[in-house]
Amino acid sequence: MRSRCEFDAIDDDTLRETFIPRQIFGDYVRGLAAHYLGAADPRSKVQCEVIEDAAVDVVPRGLAASGNQGGVVMLEKGEPIEAESILLATGNQPPAGLPGANLLANDRRYCGNPWKDWHENLPSDDKHIVILGTGLTAVDVIVTLRNKGWCGKVTAISRN
Repeated sequence: MRSRCEFDAIDDDTLRETFIPRQIFGDYVRGLAAHYLGAADPRSKVQCEVIEDAAVDVVPRGLAASGNQGGVVMLEKGEPIEAESILLATGNQPPAGLPGANLLANDRRYCGNPWKDWHENLPSDDKHIVILGTGLTAVDVIVTLRNKGWCGKVTAISRN
């Protein structure tokens, strides 16, 4: 984080314990990906290729018990890709809607996707926000509220 100017005034001990917002973490991960998936390192035997396309299906080649593992990834535009192992690493998907949430879809007070511009419609500071969930996304929301200077009441609800 020392490479980012917004953390210049924070001492090392405090910075080590600071929650890093998802956007900054995303920048970090994209930087790592660009570094490691970029120009080939002659010392590495790993070959990386990035294909910009949509995977539309995975066709298994057989059952693991039979010794025929892996499958074929079918792409929307490109040629199929065969592999011995296929790993699903698509990141966080938008959350599934709660029962009845479709009735709130056009209400600006409801946010079904916390990764969109929800903070553009904050209520005034004397209002109350309820967050359904207490995981990393809820922490992101609370950090964003504080960074925006919002001072209202927040209640986070966990089913666990």
